[in-house]
Amino acid sequence: MVNNSVGPFGNNGPLTIGLAALALVSSSVVIYRQYPALTRSSIKQQKKLFSSQTPISNDSVALDHLLAAFGPDGRNAPGTAAGCMVASPSKEGDGDSNNYWFQWPRDSGCCVRSLLDIMKSVEEGKDAGVYSASDIERRVKDFFTMSLKLQHTPNQSGTFETGGLGEPKFNVDGTAFEGSWGRPQNDGPALRSIVAAKYLQHLLKTRDAGDASTKFAKQHLWGVGAGADKSLIKADLDYISRAWKGETFELWEEVNAANGGHFHVLMTQRRALLEGVKLAKDKTLEKDDGAAERWTKAADAITKRLEDFWNQDGALDIEGGSKEGDNVKWDDDRNLSLIPKEVLSSAHVVPTRDRVSGQPKPTQADTAVLLGFTHAWDGDVGKKEDDTWEPWSERCLATLNRNIEVFAAVYPVNKGRKPEEGVLCGRYPEDVYDGVGQSIGNPWFLTTFAVSNVLYLFIAHHATTSLPISISPLTHSLFKKAYPSLPSSQTATYHRGSKEWELILKGLRSMAERFVENAARYADKTGRMSEQIDRFDGHMRGARELSWSFASLLAVHYARQLVV
Repeated sequence: MVNNSVGPFGNNGPLTIGLAALALVSSSVVIYRQYPALTRSSIKQQKKLFSSQTPISNDSVALDHLLAAFGPDGRNAPGTAAGCMVASPSKEGDGDSNNYWFQWPRDSGCCVRSLLDIMKSVEEGKDAGVYSASDIERRVKDFFTMSLKLQHTPNQSGTFETGGLGEPKFNVDGTAFEGSWGRPQNDGPALRSIVAAKYLQHLLKTRDAGDASTKFAKQHLWGVGAGADKSLIKADLDYISRAWKGETFELWEEVNAANGGHFHVLMTQRRALLEGVKLAKDKTLEKDDGAAERWTKAADAITKRLEDFWNQDGALDIEGGSKEGDNVKWDDDRNLSLIPKEVLSSAHVVPTRDRVSGQPKPTQADTAVLLGFTHAWDGDVGKKEDDTWEPWSERCLATLNRNIEVFAAVYPVNKGRKPEEGVLCGRYPEDVYDGVGQSIGNPWFLTTFAVSNVLYLFIAHHATTSLPISISPLTHSLFKKAYPSLPSSQTATYHRGSKEWELILKGLRSMAERFVENAARYADKTGRMSEQIDRFDGHMRGARELSWSFASLLAVHYARQLVV
């Protein structure tokens, strides 16, 4: 349920639970102030500055930067094909970053989902600056047309029939990338088909059958009158149904695992299959009972497999594969030894099982898990039925709490901040990718925003449903951070209307804002964000204007506007 008084593009009306909305700057005027080094004593003043003066707080600024990545006429994508979204304008020879002048189905799927959410908001009357809903929809449809082409482009992973849908990236003209890479990467087809399904569902609900976009989506996304091999969604979902149990690399492109061995990949695959089942049973489309049966069977098997990733006892060394190896040391500059033992031994979702090769992660702390929850969220915060794998579940919250404790300990740039005060978060603490080569990893914008995204979805879910907040040993530590006066009892239930219910949500809101506020300090004066933030001094590094950074910020803004 969307509260139209709190739009994503600048209408900051009051929230019914009494939490103050962030003030958003005008889309036509961006005021910037260079922030001094932040200490705990200056956090209150920093919050005031962020709320009124930073371009990163403005959705239309982030939208403008994201649309710049889309061909053929985006300012960061000149000469690229229509429907191509470049991951970054960084090219070979730039010196300060790797070559990201490619299109990844994963990155594009994540970013187009943010565009779709904004498109729907603009159709409901929200302001997106100079961009109309049709401006945004043009990029969305171009992306789907390009995706159909990529599905049928033979590549190093195979052909349409033999595994080519798992190919991780393509050239900006839509031709195959022929170099060596971590193959396959099976979250790409899942993320692509999720946004395709969401777009088709939106059109079926809001437009008539004669609408040009509806006809386009029915034919090309679902294959009405064209056959399954011409259906973007059916092709991806049939591939997922066959391939999910095989080997795949994860979203960071570094670790290969067997037997459906990555949590994030499985979560996105499960969501894609479930969305496909809805469409296969939709009477307004060509029903496909056979597909519904195949996809349901695969989704059920994935749901069962996901239980293997829940680590109730906090056991370490369960990811599989070779042991730590020479590239993982607990006493080097990555500061793994500074992580408190009680944090490491706390319950969490494990990012990888059955690792075959690639970077070991003995801490088992990886923001990929949080992204698995948010990327697999179906867009509905009003559900009252229990689902273990929703972003407001206690398993997700326990993992989030563990992660922010870990990153607070390992990054020098977080010195002086408590975990709940918006610490910068990275991919995982063992990371050695510095944005150019291999030395030592850093916080990222998108991984820091992922924390805010989860927190806002939790708030929106409870504010929308009025469900009680349940305290358990898994969630007490996080809720205590949000509400320091929370009673010490590890088990309690607080209903809407109680002081505790209100103050827990208010505290979580403050936490969510602080993660965005802190990241805002490191964007440039126009709101540009690179891939990474240096772990020592906070300067931006890695790929310039990373598209995924802007999309992840837009996802946070969208989740925030769902709070009613």
